[in-house]
Amino acid sequence: MLTRKRLRRLEAVIGSVSDTTDTVVQENDGKFADDAFLHFGSGSGGLADLINYDSKMGWSASDNRLQIIPFRPTVAEQSRAHGLHIDLDSFFTGEVSGQNRGVTINGERANSGADITGDSHDWGLSVEYTNRAQLAAGAYARAFNVSAQNRQSGIAAELRGAMIAVRQRGDGGTVGIIRGQQTDVQVNVGAAVATSYVEGHRVEMQLEAHGPAHSDTAGSAAFIADQRTDGQYNNLPMAFAVRNRGTSNCDGFLYGMDFYDSRRPTCKNAEIRMMTADSGGLPCIIATTTGTDDNSIRADLGADNSIADGSIAISVVDGSGKLFQKQNDVWIDMQA
Repeated sequence: MLTRKRLRRLEAVIGSVSDTTDTVVQENDGKFADDAFLHFGSGSGGLADLINYDSKMGWSASDNRLQIIPFRPTVAEQSRAHGLHIDLDSFFTGEVSGQNRGVTINGERANSGADITGDSHDWGLSVEYTNRAQLAAGAYARAFNVSAQNRQSGIAAELRGAMIAVRQRGDGGTVGIIRGQQTDVQVNVGAAVATSYVEGHRVEMQLEAHGPAHSDTAGSAAFIADQRTDGQYNNLPMAFAVRNRGTSNCDGFLYGMDFYDSRRPTCKNAEIRMMTADSGGLPCIIATTTGTDDNSIRADLGADNSIADGSIAISVVDGSGKLFQKQNDVWIDMQA
């Protein structure tokens, strides 16, 4: 039963509450039901101010759900307000071995008596944001934001911004589609055209320090497709695929892959590096260059002992573009 005494214990941590009597706030073993809310706030303007200008939590009978309704403060903290702030500083303490999770949302649909049919969905976490206002120039809207930092000589084996895991277990039944992540970007007919970018996914790399040496198990990359299958199976996955699912008159993508930037070169050594069957193990490359002969191409792309024979160099020079192939450690003009 939720008594006034117990509420006072809450008040010491979360602020004043709306009830002003010394009796039970809600009957039935302290349950909040039928549009009953517990109010949180300073109440500096009296009880009416607390009820009308605070944040509240309770049960909404009309929506049939538990609701947390934050109220934006009218004084102070205007530059960075938080509707719900969970402070975990006192949680991430101690020096014992363990796995610490600040917030966990866990749900499991049973294998009997819980089947669903029709247009049904299960979402563990749903975040929705809609903007109808005129945001100032430079302002942006994010539906979801995640940040992880390492500071003050902190040491960790890994630092991850996020991880998404989708697993079809060995005892799982048939699943039509297994997808680790999907990003939908839509600009509907009649909508205003974006003035800058329309992107499905962007990785911004800013490594202002010498990174680890590149090898099979180390190095820096904006994107890695890592094949971890144990065994040999048919229909292997593709590391990268492009599809056109538009209407019959959709022209698809402008380019399947784009390395062009009018401001400066996008790749230092080569646009594409591939495996080689050569026992020497040198990489086979396809690269653009401003070189026009063997010496100038080697000066641009690298020494002979760093590039496999069979590699292709496209000389991009206005008025004299040519195609070269590396043969027996010499870049040969294929048009000569």
